[in-house]
Amino acid sequence: MNERFENIVEAHERTFDWIFQNSNEDDLDVPKSLWKIMAKARDSFVTWLEQGSGIFHISGKPGSGKSTLMKYLSQHPRTRDHLRVWASGKKPVLGKFFFWKPGSDLQKSIKGLVRGLLHCLLSECPDLISLVFPVQWDASMHRERVHIEHHECISAFEKLIGASPDYSDHKFVLFIDGLDEFEGNHVDLTRQLCKWTEATGNVKLCISSREWQVFKDAFRNCPQLRLHDITRADIQHFVRDRFHEMRIDTLINDNLKHFGAFKIGQLQSMIVRESDGVFLWVTLVLRHVEEGLINGDRLEDLMRLIRSLPTELEPMLRELLGSIPPNNRELAYAMLSFVEFCSKVDNQVYLMQYSFLEEYLQDKNFARDPAVLLRTTKDNAERLKRAERRLYGICKGFFELRLPNYHGRSHDSSKFVNILGNAVHLTHRSIVEFLQSQYFEQNMKLELPDFDGFDAYCQTYLGQLKSVHLPKTYLSVKYRGAKFFGNDVFAYPLHPSFIEDMERIILLNQHRATPRFLKFLDDVHSTLIDLGKYIDHKCALRIWRNEFFYCDAESLIMIACARVGFYEYLLHRQDTGSEVTALCASVCMLTCIHSSDDELYRRFKTLHFLFDNGASPNCMITQRDGGILTTFHQVIWFCCCNGFGNRAKLFLSVIAFMLYNGVNPRFAFNISSMRYRLKSGFIFKMHYTSERPLPESEYGVETIRHPADNFDVCYSIKADKETLDMIKKHGWVIDLRTLASIWYPGQSDVLQQVIDWILELGVLTDAQHRSELQNRFGHLLRPFFDRDCPDFIGWVSARDVWPRGYISGTYSRDQFQLMEESASDTSVS
Repeated sequence: MNERFENIVEAHERTFDWIFQNSNEDDLDVPKSLWKIMAKARDSFVTWLEQGSGIFHISGKPGSGKSTLMKYLSQHPRTRDHLRVWASGKKPVLGKFFFWKPGSDLQKSIKGLVRGLLHCLLSECPDLISLVFPVQWDASMHRERVHIEHHECISAFEKLIGASPDYSDHKFVLFIDGLDEFEGNHVDLTRQLCKWTEATGNVKLCISSREWQVFKDAFRNCPQLRLHDITRADIQHFVRDRFHEMRIDTLINDNLKHFGAFKIGQLQSMIVRESDGVFLWVTLVLRHVEEGLINGDRLEDLMRLIRSLPTELEPMLRELLGSIPPNNRELAYAMLSFVEFCSKVDNQVYLMQYSFLEEYLQDKNFARDPAVLLRTTKDNAERLKRAERRLYGICKGFFELRLPNYHGRSHDSSKFVNILGNAVHLTHRSIVEFLQSQYFEQNMKLELPDFDGFDAYCQTYLGQLKSVHLPKTYLSVKYRGAKFFGNDVFAYPLHPSFIEDMERIILLNQHRATPRFLKFLDDVHSTLIDLGKYIDHKCALRIWRNEFFYCDAESLIMIACARVGFYEYLLHRQDTGSEVTALCASVCMLTCIHSSDDELYRRFKTLHFLFDNGASPNCMITQRDGGILTTFHQVIWFCCCNGFGNRAKLFLSVIAFMLYNGVNPRFAFNISSMRYRLKSGFIFKMHYTSERPLPESEYGVETIRHPADNFDVCYSIKADKETLDMIKKHGWVIDLRTLASIWYPGQSDVLQQVIDWILELGVLTDAQHRSELQNRFGHLLRPFFDRDCPDFIGWVSARDVWPRGYISGTYSRDQFQLMEESASDTSVS
């Protein structure tokens, strides 16, 4: 969520200095009336920082520098200095959030706003984490996995900014940029912001937006400034410095030196005057000026050019587009449409991939036929240089290159930047809006009627994969020392990786199994087989928090499809080996933990295909706590430890689906009857048992215990009255049959019937058993998970999430021995 903040350019030197200090009125040719407006705006803002409350509203035209100013304010040390006066001895804590409409859902929603602000505030005050997240904090202290729901974030945030005496030593200031980029009801957003400041005097907000009526109405009584009215001096600084960088005084063909300097001053004043406070307009005009200087234009030519340019942004962008030479127009439209597609789907494109766009325009199948031919470092460097020249030369100010931002972190020192180049971005959000306008779309249809942004993305990616020698970590993550980003189950490294790129491409395809896309995946698969020759070990992918599973490079494409539920490609290939099929089933089963209902539907389809093609519902993927645990039992254990979270309405369908396919239900918690005393209360020692198939055995199984007897740690569970009554009722063993009755009492009769039938077999189910099971119980189980079933009942929430919150972590055997002095036998109490 920090991507937008990181991508905002830093303020040009000396711009915005006026907001904290008196400016030199003799420094630049700025009317005294404007200095007065600037001084009034400065005094208003500083007064609000030191004495004010509520909301300070910064408004302005598109491209006037609002986001740059907000970034400047949120990290300037003078901001904190003034806020310390307001805090009166308390600690001022700053939070920031920058809405970004082309970004992910979290970058343009209330959910993202709350999470982003909460992360900022708690990062600055980690001592408050235990106060706003007491349950999760306690769980983390016992080394439990923690999952935080959105409603818990809302509660924590409101608790944090409320008037509680627990936070009486802190005052909070929130900088929120780009309210117009919020995707939702803007009236509701303004009400929410006002509500936060009205609840207590401990919170105030500095916000920015375009001059929309909804914001004018909501904040009409708040202190404010209109940025485009007071940036003339900043723009003069900017233009003067850019002229100096261009060496305009030495390039202008004028024999009269003093007259030339006078004319340059006139040119500068003309740009400042026509800009009407919009930095983006100035940036685009200066690109024209620089191009004119290169072409040998005189000052009169440049002034004539500026007079001819529109002063409004959209007409200006239209003029820029129309000025592209006809021989380059097709490529320019392709470049713009390509990056607009990528920004729309929240995906940054590296310059190297961009460089293959010209080959794609010449031949849409350019990447299909050639075998893998990895180019030299020198060839790649030359390709990047040419691509950069083409990008800046043809598209005249629409683009800029920035350090890639990966999961909120830029990685300028990474090998990937040296190989793939920087990320291609549009220079401003206003350009994104222009590229989505009817005007551009109509012109695009005339220039490139058959251009498909998604197909171009796939084929340029394939061209890059076949010709660029990427680091080995692109296919296989490092075991140690690497940092990761992801959820509780799967994690991605903080650099480009094949598995994440491929999952993104499949999701962008929206599960359309077109012949061309299936052929693209076949080409990627063939490429992986060739690239596997360059890797001397199995590819490693990370799951859970500290574990890995391993596969051949050529299997990565099937694993990516299994993870996102694109069963159509697995059906298309049909030649997947048994080992890969089992691995895909395990991966797909794990993704059920974090699935929406639509995603879960596709993953059930994927698992159904895999089970029909030889995968076992009792497949295994990794080792946990001393023994190989079947994947389904890992999912059960995960939900027991972490709760259902957003799975509360979906987990019944997971259990029913797996039982329908004959999964082994032999999973149980085994609780000791000995009670141990802690400062916070009593606990029971606990382990759980599971069964796994024996290798090279059709029906044989092995019972395993977690943690194993030779492990030095034991699990524990809180020994309150509710838990004690429950475990005593069930004989100190809580199995899947019992969990079903706790979680889903209204549906447990059906689940227990199937569990009992499988247990009575005495062996693991085979294809014949599964067929018999489905014939006997299918009409009872399918309504729980099959949306195509006429009797589908919808998603059913769990009544209880036990034992989540009761499993209190692990202790060593030595720790348990120290607690034995105060232990008592509760089996008779």
